Amino acid sequence: MKSFLRKLFSFLGIPILIIAFCLLLSYMIFDPFKVLFSYDHYSLSPVVPNRDYISSEIYLNNRGKYQYNSFIFGNSRTYAFNVNAWKKYLDKNAKPFVFDASSETIDGIYSKIRFIDSTGGKLDNVLILVCRNLTFNKKFDGHLFLSHPVIAGNSKLMFQFAYFKAYTNINFLKAFYSYKIFGKYEDWMENYLSLSRNIGMDPITNQITVIDYENEILTNKDNYYKKRINIFYTRTHERIDSINRINAGHVFMLNEIKRIFKKNNTHYKIIISPLYEQMKFTATDKKILEHIFQDNLYDFSGKNKFTDSITNYHEASHFRPLVGDSILSIIY
Repeated sequence: MKSFLRKLFSFLGIPILIIAFCLLLSYMIFDPFKVLFSYDHYSLSPVVPNRDYISSEIYLNNRGKYQYNSFIFGNSRTYAFNVNAWKKYLDKNAKPFVFDASSETIDGIYSKIRFIDSTGGKLDNVLILVCRNLTFNKKFDGHLFLSHPVIAGNSKLMFQFAYFKAYTNINFLKAFYSYKIFGKYEDWMENYLSLSRNIGMDPITNQITVIDYENEILTNKDNYYKKRINIFYTRTHERIDSINRINAGHVFMLNEIKRIFKKNNTHYKIIISPLYEQMKFTATDKKILEHIFQDNLYDFSGKNKFTDSITNYHEASHFRPLVGDSILSIIY
């Protein structure tokens, strides 16, 4: 039996090693997730990105050159807050940066603020976007939600291993190389490639712009929402969240954020998102935020002039920049 296994391994071992070598070599050549090397522009990649990593890389590579001192923290909904609109309310020396991450949690926000402060960065102005269904939840699993190892203080080796493992997924390989060879995007590739939407990204401020959605709305608003009528489900009335999500660990991080802001004389605003769901932020959690941040907290959750109209949303998750502009005019 041992002799048979040795012969079997010797027969299969070489092909397996060749396949492994080819996978590793192709991974290093194409760097599909854009995590091996640094890039001037990350919006050119067809692969679904890790926004935490991209935001962190742009900040780390550019902080010396641009001397950022004003930050927007939160999840993908931060794209509604345009940095040029924000700058109207800040002093002339403000140099903004959108430090967002997909499905960002308070852990990620805290680690970024802590890193900026501990490395001598300035925090003159800050916006933090808080979302009922994301900010105080457990971080999602998967390579797309891994924190940048430098910012989070995690193992770089384990970070890279997670991405190589994701690369070897047969479905990813099929989608990636089908598109690379034939240059045609198909719906089945959606979980692996990000070509279903035209998204722009500023290489300096890291500002995301959802170009195609806005253009379509401005061209033919009625048709845009008519095509997506199934996305915008009917809401009958305002509901109040019954789940208290802020735990003791979150309270520690929130107080640490407040301490860092006080140390830096930071002018900051905490915004609770106006989500399409019209669910009001839980009263218990809101009291905790009010106790820590006091008059710097602004609650736009529940039923209000922003959440009533579907035309304030690109879909049932993300509100439009015109809403962000209106919120800025209110809180400043």
